[in-house]
Amino acid sequence: IVRRYDTAGQALGHLKDWIEPIEGTWKQQGEERKKYDVSVRLATELRGFQLGEFVAENEADQLIDYYFVETSAYRDAVDGKHSIFVGRKGSGKSANYLKLAADLGKDRRNLVCQVKPVSYQLQSVAQLVREYSQRDTKSFALESLWKFLLYSEIANTLAQEMENRYGTPSSDERELLSLMDQNDGFLRTEFSVRLERCVSALAKSQKSAETSKLLEKTVTAISEALHSGVLRDLRLVLGRLLSSREKVVVLVDNLDKAWDRKSDLESLSEFFLGLLRAARRVADDFRHQDSRRSAAKISVVVFLRSDIFFRIKELALEPDKLEFSKLNWRDPETLLGVIEERFVTLQNGKLSPAQVWDRYFCKTVKRKTVRDYFLTQSLFRPRDLIFFIKAAVSTAINRRHTIVEEADILDAERLYSQFAVDSLLVEDGALSNVSVEAIVLEFLGCGKILDHEMVASFITQAKTPSSMVDAAIDHLCSLTFLGPEVRNGEFGFADDPQENKKNQILARKLSEKRGKPIRYRVHPAYWRFLEIT
Repeated sequence: IVRRYDTAGQALGHLKDWIEPIEGTWKQQGEERKKYDVSVRLATELRGFQLGEFVAENEADQLIDYYFVETSAYRDAVDGKHSIFVGRKGSGKSANYLKLAADLGKDRRNLVCQVKPVSYQLQSVAQLVREYSQRDTKSFALESLWKFLLYSEIANTLAQEMENRYGTPSSDERELLSLMDQNDGFLRTEFSVRLERCVSALAKSQKSAETSKLLEKTVTAISEALHSGVLRDLRLVLGRLLSSREKVVVLVDNLDKAWDRKSDLESLSEFFLGLLRAARRVADDFRHQDSRRSAAKISVVVFLRSDIFFRIKELALEPDKLEFSKLNWRDPETLLGVIEERFVTLQNGKLSPAQVWDRYFCKTVKRKTVRDYFLTQSLFRPRDLIFFIKAAVSTAINRRHTIVEEADILDAERLYSQFAVDSLLVEDGALSNVSVEAIVLEFLGCGKILDHEMVASFITQAKTPSSMVDAAIDHLCSLTFLGPEVRNGEFGFADDPQENKKNQILARKLSEKRGKPIRYRVHPAYWRFLEIT
């Protein structure tokens, strides 16, 4: 490169013409390298962002030890105020079950028994229930069956604890171990084996009693088939062994695994109702004491899905006696607390919840704050919110974004909406001859808000019998797929039957006042799957 110059100023000008573009390019490349290094660091941070699993069973240790959020329902369970805990799928039943088992089990003064039947173990019960024609006989048989199973489960857990402990057993402990070894160690067998053998014994007693057709003989046969003195002996020795215990708690979960459209839901409802009766009866039995029996603090805590519980409640002669605690998340701040507790814990407490939102997420989505958008577009359940946010974070990571951007959240919403529909279909089973899946698909491409006639037409197009249309609408409302308009522009979503009935009455009165049909709104959680715009 040759330039002619006569003065130093000309030489300097030639130098600048040559070197300044080179310097500019070098500075620009340096800035780009810095930006790239920052983006790599931030993207790496985002990849390290943890939120935990949305299924409680997949992260039991983390959930129990670090970021379980206590609610009033959990405290009720610890205090023994209620024995039935009800919630929709994903509302935290399993999380509460795991936390209760862990916390109560830490205190050696407590005895914790865990019962989680597998679905196929419960199917054989349906046939047994159908064989009983007399309602009183059936109720007595099922309550007796559960009573025996609960007694034997307590005895089994206590015997295992004693055998794992060093030292010479007391006379009462030897008596219990002797009982456990009778009948070829039947009481030591797994819950499923005991259930199967009890069902077989009841089936035989039912067949033998059919020849006499006498209720009294049938009840006697049931009592002999199940008890044969074992329950009496267990009650006496367990009372003495457990009287000094602070708490004895039997936790029952997993009952919804057998509940689907292919099952005999009527029979399973009666079987589960027998459990709820037996739970109260066992607690009452051990509360009393006399010259032979010692008292003990025993409670049976049952976790049930909402739709199953309310179906069972319809069969109860005295439904008001089925006291229960509802796992609900109506308060958005409490629900967000579940997420933010995970934020803080899984980031080792380095950032506050507000700092986590600012550092890892965009400010707004469709003119709403990012927190509000996650809440308004999902069902009010911990599992749903965790799934939605995790899907948004994963989408951002796959795109190598430094934060979760609006586009990431909108694309993740499609994944979440599919998840919400899948969860909805799992809870389908309340109406015979009606396919909720077929009905939901008829809403594809519809508007957010629909009048009664439009909703009815979709249900009819799904080949639902005309006599079942109104029942199907009520069912969609109970599943919170639809929410009726209860006040001008306000739509009520409720899975509680009483709350749902209240919404229906308010909607009817608003409709009469306007002189127009009732209007319904599809829940935003399902919009993306149904391509509602």
